[in-house]
Amino acid sequence: MLRTPPLALALVLLAAPLAAQASPYIALDDPLLPAVEHLIRRGEIDDPTPMVRPFRRLDAVRALDSAVAKGRLVDTALAATLRSAWADADTTARWEILGQGGFQAYSDARRDPLHPAGKGSINPYISLRLQAIFGPVVIVSRPTIEPRLTNDPDWPGRKDILVSGQFPEAYVSAQWKWAKLFYGQIDREWRPQEFSGIGLSSLGYPRPDFGFELGVPKFHLTSHSST
Repeated sequence: MLRTPPLALALVLLAAPLAAQASPYIALDDPLLPAVEHLIRRGEIDDPTPMVRPFRRLDAVRALDSAVAKGRLVDTALAATLRSAWADADTTARWEILGQGGFQAYSDARRDPLHPAGKGSINPYISLRLQAIFGPVVIVSRPTIEPRLTNDPDWPGRKDILVSGQFPEAYVSAQWKWAKLFYGQIDREWRPQEFSGIGLSSLGYPRPDFGFELGVPKFHLTSHSST
C-alpha cells in the first residue's frame, strides 16, 4: 500500500506560488506507447527522454508537433490520434477519470518474460485512473483489481486472498521549467530503445520513490531513491 508522508504535501505547497505547465507521465503499460516507440525507432520523431522511461504526455506531444512541422511523419493520422489522446487542455486546473475493465489471459503469471513462472489462467482486470492537475502540480492514482497477482512468484503482497490489487500509478509531481520533483510509484526503465530494460533489482513491481530532475531536455540530471 502506498503511504502518503508529509513530503507529498510539501511538494504541493512548494509548487503553489509558482506557475508552470505540469503533465502526467505515460505509463509503460499505456496501449498507445508502442506506437510512439515505433515512430522513435523509425527516426520519425525525436526521443523525448533518451534512455529513460517514462516520459510525460507533454514531452510526447511536443515531439509529435515538431515532427509534423518538419514533415518527418509518414502517418500523420497516427500522430493526430496520439496527440488527441495526450494533449491536455490549457487551463490552470483540470481533472480526468478513466475506467477500464476486461480480462487478462496469460500462460505465465510472472511479469518478466525472460524468466516465466507462475500458473497461467484467465482472470478479470479492473482499473480506475484518477488524475488532477493544479498549475505546476499533477496528482495521479490508478488502483487496479488484478487476481493474477497472487499467482506471480514476484508479487510481494498477500497471496492468500481472493481479490488482489495494486497501484501501477500513484504519485504527485511538481514541475517547473528547470526542475521537476516526484514522489510516488510508477514502472521505470533505463535502456537504449533497441534493448530490454536494465534490471536494477529483484523487485518485480514498483516501489515508492522520491526523485528530482534539474536542467533542460538536452542536458539534465535525474536522480531517484526508493523510500
